[in-house]
Amino acid sequence: MQGVSRLVVPGRGTARQILVRRLLVRRRQRCRVRHRARSAVVKSGARVVAAAVCAAALAFGTPAGPTAAVEHPHLATGPDLVADVSAERLALADVVAAAKYGTGKPIDDPVRERAVLEDVAKQSAEHGLGARWAEAVFRDQMAAGKRVQRGLHARWAAHPAERPTEQPDLAIQVRPALDRLTSRLLNALAAAAPARDHPSCAAQLATRGTRAARERHFDSLHTGALLRALTSVC
Repeated sequence: MQGVSRLVVPGRGTARQILVRRLLVRRRQRCRVRHRARSAVVKSGARVVAAAVCAAALAFGTPAGPTAAVEHPHLATGPDLVADVSAERLALADVVAAAKYGTGKPIDDPVRERAVLEDVAKQSAEHGLGARWAEAVFRDQMAAGKRVQRGLHARWAAHPAERPTEQPDLAIQVRPALDRLTSRLLNALAAAAPARDHPSCAAQLATRGTRAARERHFDSLHTGALLRALTSVC
């Protein structure tokens, strides 16, 4: 193989690089097939990682050399997991909006938000995260949720036929789910931490965020809010 690797094809690189490119093209083709076949909502951790690896192969394209494809493995998992969990968290904003609509309860809830941030600061140390970064991410998450709530309240006011027919209980149905997602999001941030300073982190995160929005059939309100929720990750 040493003799083959030194063979240079004009305009195309060494024979070894050409072989690597062909193998990566085949890998991306297989990833596309798997990506189309998997369900819209990824439920198990193993399937999340498999989907993230495929997404990374599609997003980063053909590398310049044989080792570039695995040079930054955290980019294939951490940012993707953060985007997925953030999308799941944002979907609960619809339930919060329905719970508050017509009750006079304000969308802004400083007491609840302060309690969430205090819990995040405490848990961040357990996950090996800087409290300031974790709190910034969760502030963005809450701002995104309130953006969705305001948008839905305005929509329901203008279109009465679209108003929710049931009023969920925040304490019983919503907040326990949000609390569980807090731990999951902190785990995802811990996975994403090594990729934070990489030049491709923001692009990878935006790509996965857009894909997560599409998988969940988010409209423009929710898609914009999801990207807002990811502002401080990278």
